[in-house]
Amino acid sequence: MKQNYEITFVLSNQNDTYSKGIEGIKSVFSEVGVEETNFKDLGVKTLFFPIRENLNNRLVVFYVRSEPDIVNTLSKKLRLKDEVYRFIIIALEERELQFLNKRDKRLKNSSPA
Repeated sequence: MKQNYEITFVLSNQNDTYSKGIEGIKSVFSEVGVEETNFKDLGVKTLFFPIRENLNNRLVVFYVRSEPDIVNTLSKKLRLKDEVYRFIIIALEERELQFLNKRDKRLKNSSPA
Protein backbone atom coordinates (compact mmCIF):
# COMPACT_ATOMS: atom_id res chain seq x y z
CA MET A 1 0.00 0.00 0.00
CA LYS A 2 1.35 3.40 -0.95
CA GLN A 3 2.25 5.90 1.77
CA ASN A 4 2.36 9.70 1.59
CA TYR A 5 5.65 11.45 2.36
CA GLU A 6 6.86 15.01 2.75
CA ILE A 7 10.48 15.52 1.69
CA THR A 8 12.12 18.84 2.53
CA PHE A 9 15.36 19.71 0.74
CA VAL A 10 18.08 22.30 1.33
CA LEU A 11 19.54 23.33 -2.04
CA SER A 12 21.87 26.02 -3.29
CA ASN A 13 20.37 29.47 -3.77
CA GLN A 14 22.21 29.93 -7.09
CA ASN A 15 19.80 29.49 -10.00
CA ASP A 16 21.90 27.10 -12.12
CA THR A 17 22.71 24.78 -9.20
CA TYR A 18 19.12 25.01 -7.95
CA SER A 19 17.75 24.00 -11.38
CA LYS A 20 20.18 21.06 -11.60
CA GLY A 21 19.12 20.02 -8.10
CA ILE A 22 15.41 20.02 -8.94
CA GLU A 23 16.05 18.07 -12.15
CA GLY A 24 18.22 15.58 -10.25
CA ILE A 25 15.59 15.08 -7.56
CA LYS A 26 12.84 14.50 -10.13
CA SER A 27 15.02 12.04 -12.05
CA VAL A 28 15.65 10.05 -8.84
CA PHE A 29 11.89 10.06 -8.16
CA SER A 30 11.13 8.61 -11.59
CA GLU A 31 14.04 6.15 -11.36
CA VAL A 32 12.83 4.56 -8.12
CA GLY A 33 9.10 4.86 -8.88
CA VAL A 34 8.04 7.69 -6.59
CA GLU A 35 4.92 9.64 -7.60
CA GLU A 36 5.22 13.41 -7.06
CA THR A 37 1.91 14.91 -5.89
CA ASN A 38 2.86 18.48 -4.98
CA PHE A 39 5.85 20.84 -4.91
CA LYS A 40 6.52 24.01 -2.92
CA ASP A 41 9.46 26.37 -3.23
CA LEU A 42 9.80 28.05 0.17
CA GLY A 43 12.41 30.45 -1.17
CA VAL A 44 15.82 31.47 0.13
CA LYS A 45 16.14 31.21 3.90
CA THR A 46 18.91 32.25 6.26
CA LEU A 47 19.99 29.23 8.27
CA PHE A 48 21.45 29.18 11.78
CA PHE A 49 24.62 27.49 10.59
CA PRO A 50 26.38 27.45 7.23
CA ILE A 51 25.97 24.49 4.87
CA ARG A 52 28.82 24.29 2.36
CA GLU A 53 29.93 27.73 3.52
CA ASN A 54 26.55 29.35 2.76
CA LEU A 55 24.14 30.72 5.35
CA ASN A 56 21.49 31.48 2.71
CA ASN A 57 20.06 28.41 1.00
CA ARG A 58 16.85 27.55 -0.80
CA LEU A 59 14.28 25.26 0.82
CA VAL A 60 11.90 23.18 -1.28
CA VAL A 61 9.25 20.66 -0.25
CA PHE A 62 8.00 17.75 -2.32
CA TYR A 63 4.89 15.77 -1.41
CA VAL A 64 5.14 12.27 -2.84
CA ARG A 65 3.48 8.85 -2.77
CA SER A 66 5.53 5.69 -2.64
CA GLU A 67 5.70 2.15 -1.38
CA PRO A 68 7.34 2.13 2.08
CA ASP A 69 10.11 -0.27 1.03
CA ILE A 70 11.34 2.20 -1.64
CA VAL A 71 12.18 4.94 0.89
CA ASN A 72 15.59 3.49 1.81
CA THR A 73 16.57 3.24 -1.86
CA LEU A 74 15.32 6.78 -2.45
CA SER A 75 17.32 8.09 0.50
CA LYS A 76 20.53 6.40 -0.68
CA LYS A 77 20.18 7.79 -4.21
CA LEU A 78 19.42 11.33 -2.97
CA ARG A 79 22.57 11.30 -0.79
CA LEU A 80 24.64 10.78 -3.95
CA LYS A 81 23.36 14.01 -5.56
CA ASP A 82 25.90 16.83 -5.09
CA GLU A 83 23.22 19.51 -5.60
CA VAL A 84 21.22 18.23 -2.60
CA TYR A 85 22.77 19.70 0.54
CA ARG A 86 20.38 18.15 3.08
CA PHE A 87 16.97 16.47 3.11
CA ILE A 88 14.50 14.93 5.51
CA ILE A 89 11.77 12.43 4.68
CA ILE A 90 8.65 12.43 6.85
CA ALA A 91 5.83 9.88 6.54
CA LEU A 92 2.41 11.56 6.52
CA GLU A 93 -0.87 10.04 7.59
CA GLU A 94 -3.95 10.73 5.48
CA ARG A 95 -5.40 13.17 8.04
CA GLU A 96 -2.14 15.18 8.09
CA LEU A 97 -2.23 15.41 4.31
CA GLN A 98 -5.86 16.58 4.41
CA PHE A 99 -4.94 19.23 6.99
CA LEU A 100 -2.06 20.51 4.84
CA ASN A 101 -4.31 20.71 1.77
CA LYS A 102 -7.00 22.63 3.70
CA ARG A 103 -4.38 25.01 5.12
CA ASP A 104 -2.90 25.67 1.67
CA LYS A 105 -6.35 26.42 0.21
CA ARG A 106 -7.11 28.78 3.09
CA LEU A 107 -3.80 30.60 2.64
CA LYS A 108 -4.36 30.97 -1.12
CA ASN A 109 -7.85 32.38 -0.59
CA SER A 110 -6.76 34.83 2.11
CA SER A 111 -3.69 36.23 0.32
CA PRO A 112 -4.26 39.45 -1.63
CA ALA A 113 -4.06 39.11 -5.42
